[in-house]
Amino acid sequence: MLRDLMESSEGAGAAAQETMPPVQATVPDWGLFRLIWSDYRFTYRYAGDDMRRSMILFLPRMLLSPSLQFGLLVRLCQRGPGWLARIIAYFQVMIFSSEVFAFHQGPGIALGGAIAFPHPYGVMIGPGTVIGSRVSIYHHTMIGTDRRWFPGEQLRPPVIGDDVVVGGASRVLGPYKVGEGVVIGLNVFVREDLPPMSTLLLS
Repeated sequence: MLRDLMESSEGAGAAAQETMPPVQATVPDWGLFRLIWSDYRFTYRYAGDDMRRSMILFLPRMLLSPSLQFGLLVRLCQRGPGWLARIIAYFQVMIFSSEVFAFHQGPGIALGGAIAFPHPYGVMIGPGTVIGSRVSIYHHTMIGTDRRWFPGEQLRPPVIGDDVVVGGASRVLGPYKVGEGVVIGLNVFVREDLPPMSTLLLS
C-alpha cells in the first residue's frame, strides 16, 4: 500500500515537472572580478549610483558590508581551486555560519551573476544546485538536494531561475524548478515546481 502511494505521488510529480516549461537560469562564464562587480552593483542597485560613484565607494562598502564580504567568499570558492574552497569554507562557517563552497564537489554548484545575500547568515547551498542571475537569497535558507549525497549516486537538486527572491528561513530541497521572477516568502518549504512570476507565501 505504501509503495503504491509512493509510486502514485512520484508519477504525479513527474507529470507536473513535464508541464513546467524549462527554467531560464542564466549562468554566464565570467571571471572572478566581473562576478564580484556584478554582485556589488546588484546589491546597491537602488542607490542610484553612476559608474564613477560606484567605483569610488566600492572599497568602503566592501569593508563595511557583510553581504559583500560573504559574496566575495562565495565567488572565491566558485572561481578558485578546490583546495582554496576548503579553506574558505572554514571562514564561511566561522564568520557567517553559512556553507556555499561545494563548487568542486560532484557536479558542483552553478551560480549566475549578480547574486545578493542581504543577510548572509545561515545560508546553505548544496552541490548540484543551479541558480540563475539576479537572485536574492536571505538568511537561514537551505537550497539543495533532499537527501545526503554520496559520490556515484544520483543527486536531486533544484533549479532556481533568474530574478528570484528566496525569503529568510525558507527551504528549497529536492528536484524542484523555480521559474523566473518567483518570490518565495519567509519560512516557506517548497514542495512543488513554481511557475514563472508566481509568489509562494505559505508552504
